[in-house]
Amino acid sequence: MPEETVLIQPVSVERDKNGWWVHPEMPDFDENYAALKAWIAEQHLEIQQWHMEADIDGHHPYDDGECHCLGWNPVAPALEWFLIRIFDTEDGPCVSWAHRELDAMTNPKGVCAELASTLATTAAPFPLKPCRRFSATSAQSS
Repeated sequence: MPEETVLIQPVSVERDKNGWWVHPEMPDFDENYAALKAWIAEQHLEIQQWHMEADIDGHHPYDDGECHCLGWNPVAPALEWFLIRIFDTEDGPCVSWAHRELDAMTNPKGVCAELASTLATTAAPFPLKPCRRFSATSAQSS
């Protein structure tokens, strides 16, 4: 009997002393982007992410030379989105939001095949879709 997939759900967020946070049910992929993409597809998630730089005007909290994202409180793209992580990258702090694709829940086989096809041709570490502060073009350069 195949193992049942347990879908990640929103949880309360308690960021650490430097402002970082990772959803406790998100596996550590250690830069294995193929495994990360497969997990996102299995979870029927859409991901949106952007760097702190896109949200902050004026004084940048990172300017003090320390590795933190204190003072940055990114806002979800919409109510149904939940935080999956705030993490550091070579380009500075980054946030990842997720929401479950509703079509995937009503027609998982068709959606999974379509999503798997999209993931196979995506260069970015996530199957990203543009949001008001983020574009797919900028994702491919990170």
